[in-house]
Amino acid sequence: MTQTAIVYFARRAASVQYARWLSDRLAFLSRRAQLLTVANASAHEVVFFDVVVLIGPMRWGRMHGMAVAKAVAPMRPTAILVTGPAPAHRVLRLLPAAVRDEVAVFNLPAKAEEAASVNAAAEWVLAATPPRRGPPRTLSG
Repeated sequence: MTQTAIVYFARRAASVQYARWLSDRLAFLSRRAQLLTVANASAHEVVFFDVVVLIGPMRWGRMHGMAVAKAVAPMRPTAILVTGPAPAHRVLRLLPAAVRDEVAVFNLPAKAEEAASVNAAAEWVLAATPPRRGPPRTLSG
């Protein structure tokens, strides 16, 4: 089963709520997700996940956790969910030119009002991870 790292900025309530909603949506779609705060996430442990999703606001042209996304983007499928009004091209400018085409950017409202806003990101996670091969596992074997 694939595992997704959801790295979120814990000082903003909207980022925390979006991270929980995305985790719940992925659990509903039979995907494992682990929630990590930006302060506790490091590239050397996040690299072992199959997919990395960064959630947070962009303030003054910067985004908390972007160092993790920069380090992991060349090796793993990476998505950035920006809370608030930040155009995708401004977010992509923070990344190295070699990986800009490979990173997905989603804009979310600054206030978390409905769980359906993370559905596009959940569908991207499903598309970014290959399906598991072999017969489905059962409890008996």
